[in-house]
Amino acid sequence: MKKFLICACTLLAYGMTIGQNLVPNFSFEEHKTCDFIWGAIDTNFISPPVMQGWSSGTLGGTPDYFNECQLPPLFSGDNVSVPVNKYGYQSPFEGSAYGGIEPYARFSPTVEAREYLQTRLEDKLIMGKSYCIGFYTSFANQDSAVKANNASLVAPTTWGLFLSSTRPFNGTVPSSTSPPTTFYLSGTPQITTTTAITDTANWVLVADTYTAAGGEEWLTIGNFNPIGQTVLDTFYNAHDYAVLSYYYIDNVFVIPMDDGGLLPGDTALCAASFPLQLKAFEGFSNYSWSNGATTAATTAPGPGSYAVEADYAGCKIRDTITIAALPAPVLDLAPVHYCEDALPVTYTVPGQPGFDQFSWPDGTTGPTVTIRQAGALLVSASGICGSDTAALVVETDPVLVVDLGGDHTLCREGQLQAELLHSSTLLPNYTWSTGETTSEIYVETPGQYSLRSGNACGASQDEVVLSGCEPKVYVPNVFYPGSLHAENYLFRPFAVNAGIVSLDVFNRWGGKVYSGKGDGAAWDGTQDGSQCQQGVYAYLVRYKGEDGKAGIVHGDVLLLR
Repeated sequence: MKKFLICACTLLAYGMTIGQNLVPNFSFEEHKTCDFIWGAIDTNFISPPVMQGWSSGTLGGTPDYFNECQLPPLFSGDNVSVPVNKYGYQSPFEGSAYGGIEPYARFSPTVEAREYLQTRLEDKLIMGKSYCIGFYTSFANQDSAVKANNASLVAPTTWGLFLSSTRPFNGTVPSSTSPPTTFYLSGTPQITTTTAITDTANWVLVADTYTAAGGEEWLTIGNFNPIGQTVLDTFYNAHDYAVLSYYYIDNVFVIPMDDGGLLPGDTALCAASFPLQLKAFEGFSNYSWSNGATTAATTAPGPGSYAVEADYAGCKIRDTITIAALPAPVLDLAPVHYCEDALPVTYTVPGQPGFDQFSWPDGTTGPTVTIRQAGALLVSASGICGSDTAALVVETDPVLVVDLGGDHTLCREGQLQAELLHSSTLLPNYTWSTGETTSEIYVETPGQYSLRSGNACGASQDEVVLSGCEPKVYVPNVFYPGSLHAENYLFRPFAVNAGIVSLDVFNRWGGKVYSGKGDGAAWDGTQDGSQCQQGVYAYLVRYKGEDGKAGIVHGDVLLLR
């Protein structure tokens, strides 16, 4: 309904006379200068030279502005001061200023002169909504003006206030041949006087309730009777057709009857603020609260909605305020995680309603602080409804380093020995090239092994090469096929920590006399079933180590017969 505020006050009291009046400068107090004479309210509504917010409804009309600050004029006929002026004597209804118009004047049998006061409302009226509309007026006796023009002083019986969605304006330029409609605006006023107002001593209220058609935003005060149909009450008769009437205007109002500005806007208060005194705007009468109170102020024991009704200018104005209770705030900070190498970082407390001041260990007083290391930061926060303290837990994820050590051998004292392979650093997870996911693996076979680990800050991987024992190949340099010893009658190489791939033997002319494969390859000194002659033969041995590396051994062997 209204704007939402957060407030720590315990008393809601206001001194405005009227709340939510949609009429700008409704009592004519706002003005630009005190150097003016009669007819100071012209048709320039956008940039008036003297007074804010008001204009004439016709080009020929000259509504007047009265203010006690008027500088002394050169001629008495230009006096529009307060309370004494060219039209008579009257103090403002309130403040120090008011406006004035001639609802009816006639200077010839055919031409009726009329003046209109006009303004644009602060907001358009809402269809179906009820408003209290009206103004205060006082009849000016015009002794000097009437006598100067040898005219009659009259009071029209029906004139009033007209609300419209568009601006009614008559731009006809007055002249000696002006038609009867030169000073006339047509319209059907929502409220009118019902009898001639002739009280020159007091202000008379002209007001009523009005249900808006919707979209009305222009307010015009004056005589809307058709030409020749204004009913007059003669106050002073001196002439048949020279006729004058003049009225002071003050305190014009258009007030919503519901949400009518009796109360301030909806608000939220600290729970500790209750009970509190709730006070309606002044300037109304016959207050009636929803809790039974009948004065301008009442006590609100706790949160809730409070409604009040009061009279203004004969209208029932109603308003409601909703007051919410704000609990004591709680500082709730979730732990934060950062990569270790990202520090320092800037941290801002996420939305924590109810707090506007913070205190950190490093002296920072705002919601944003610089975090330089892991740990717990104790922070205090305060607001209009209380304070609280909490620890901000800062956790860091390390930058991962997988370290399997340097390449090395599995050979111990000439033999392969299995070992447990692991990283020298503690890791959050493990993925080995073997497919295993344990922190360490049992390795028996030489080769290349890798380990990978990762977290939110990235991943790391390391590789290690495990070699086997150094391969050795033994080759005889002489053999005797006729020997009684088995190890001497065959030419057979053998390997340690390796396997024989092939054995090839050649004669002195390069011809191949033998070729064998595998660890069992051995030459018996024959070629195609025939004995080879005694002599020196060349050999070529190919082998493969336990680490998979290939090698070659070559040399000469002596065949004896």
